[in-house]
Amino acid sequence: SLTSGGVPYMSVIGQMIWSIALLCLPGSNFSSLLDYFGPMSWIYYALTCFAVIRLRDSSHIERLLDRPYKVRFYPMPVILVMIVTLVIVISSIANEPLYTCLAIASVGLSVPVHFFFYRKREIRNIDIK
Repeated sequence: SLTSGGVPYMSVIGQMIWSIALLCLPGSNFSSLLDYFGPMSWIYYALTCFAVIRLRDSSHIERLLDRPYKVRFYPMPVILVMIVTLVIVISSIANEPLYTCLAIASVGLSVPVHFFFYRKREIRNIDIK
């Protein structure tokens, strides 16, 4: 559920609990939270770039559709971001394996949880109809 400002407060509480749990790990501090957040944010940037390539070069999407967003020198910037992301994530795994692996694992575990709740909601919508 959302607050009057449209904020999903349960998600914010969940993030707060997870941040506190990460800070309680031995030897952790605010810098370790950044070590946790950094690689995952770069992975999301790479996924966004992959989406740009997929949507622009997809054979199942009509090529004559209006594309309001342009990427200069496409696809070079997109590929460059993906290469930089790969280097940053590999560097993070080499330098801070615990936090990087925790980040990747927590996001990886969220995928089945998402599909479980999405499927549950889908079944509920079918039952209502």
